[in-house]
Amino acid sequence: TNPGNTATIDWNGRLLALCEGGPPMDIDPKTLHTVGEYAIKGLNKGAFFSAHPQVDTFRSRADDKIMFNHGLVLGYPMKLRVYKVQESQGVVGTTDISLEELAF
Repeated sequence: TNPGNTATIDWNGRLLALCEGGPPMDIDPKTLHTVGEYAIKGLNKGAFFSAHPQVDTFRSRADDKIMFNHGLVLGYPMKLRVYKVQESQGVVGTTDISLEELAF
């Protein structure tokens, strides 16, 4: 399940609720009802997308923001995937960091 209860962000004219264990959730800003998972172009369905994105205020334009975020990629070895996301294009870059030494 995805509670989307950690942070919110205004993205592409939508209110997105974020959590650590799933994709962004689209929330109706007037009623606060859940619309459903928000599909960021280039982000695989069900991919982990952290609740703590950073908007690049230096490179962003008012009409086209850029953010950086990350999420776990399960499997062996586990990876941390870092995303660069642009409002108008979706995911425009990724970098994977191996977490071979990570133990849960």
